[in-house]
Amino acid sequence: MNLISSIEALEQKLLDSHERPVLFFKHSTICPVSTYAHKEIINHLEALETEMDVVKIEVIEARPVSNALAERTQVTHQSPQAILVRNGLSIYDESHYQIQAKIILAQLKESI
Repeated sequence: MNLISSIEALEQKLLDSHERPVLFFKHSTICPVSTYAHKEIINHLEALETEMDVVKIEVIEARPVSNALAERTQVTHQSPQAILVRNGLSIYDESHYQIQAKIILAQLKESI
């Protein structure tokens, strides 16, 4: 899982999504629910990274990047949040306790 903290890195990942899907995980380092969702992603990282790039945005530390992702994908900001992007467009998003690796993988397969 790569941590991004600049608009330039975000823009590159959105471009990369035309070649390989990208899962953006918005994480709050002070939120217990976000810690739970982060563990869900980490515990299934190997399976996720087989199918897509996985990127973390720490929303407090990189607020402009988090806001830019919301704007580019037209997905209202929440935290924690998972946004699956293919070809520059959000194909799935979920937040809080609904972030589950098996559902993210299923959504990716449905979008093919």
